[in-house]
Amino acid sequence: MKVTPLFYAEPYCRNYVIGEEGGECAIIDFGAPSGELLLHYVAKHHSKCKALILTHGHFDHICGLIGVEEKIDFPVYIASEDECCLSDPHLNGSTSFGLPEVIVDDSKLNIKNFDDGEEIDLGFAKLKAIKTPFHTLGSSIFLLGEESLFTGDSVFRYGIGRMDLPHAAPRMLSKSMAKIKAIQGNPKIYPGHGPSSFLSDEKRGNPYFSY
Repeated sequence: MKVTPLFYAEPYCRNYVIGEEGGECAIIDFGAPSGELLLHYVAKHHSKCKALILTHGHFDHICGLIGVEEKIDFPVYIASEDECCLSDPHLNGSTSFGLPEVIVDDSKLNIKNFDDGEEIDLGFAKLKAIKTPFHTLGSSIFLLGEESLFTGDSVFRYGIGRMDLPHAAPRMLSKSMAKIKAIQGNPKIYPGHGPSSFLSDEKRGNPYFSY
């Protein structure tokens, strides 16, 4: 399955479009100076977007939604624990950095939640949702078959996301890391920031995998 990264520089996250050229697709995260950029890419390269999957509710992963809520005609998946972040600039962290407040009008979106371990059926592919709270209460990662793992800010190359922002849950780190270590195979890791990696490399070299 083709994975295309879309990145608009810091403070925005790395977004990913999954799906073959000309066919259906899904978007992982939505951080951009304008959501029109992401929607334009999808309209140019794919027949239809089936879903937006949010790894968590921090401002740099959701800010592209502002102003394009009515154009999002596909479901938006986010953990129930982080749904509150969409419209709360304190919980989504935008006020912590002195940035313009990120307030998404979630009443215009088709929000869907998921359970831990649930398979999200996109039609052309299935994503397994694994809840890994600590960076936020609703931080989640998504496994595409045995080949790709979208980790948001739960796992970076040889690191993890910070735990000192509003809505964090540092006490849950150990349990969440154990769930990530238990994933079988060696999928390629597509993180919310920084370079990609492989799960086997993180198991060997990421100090947080010893928690």
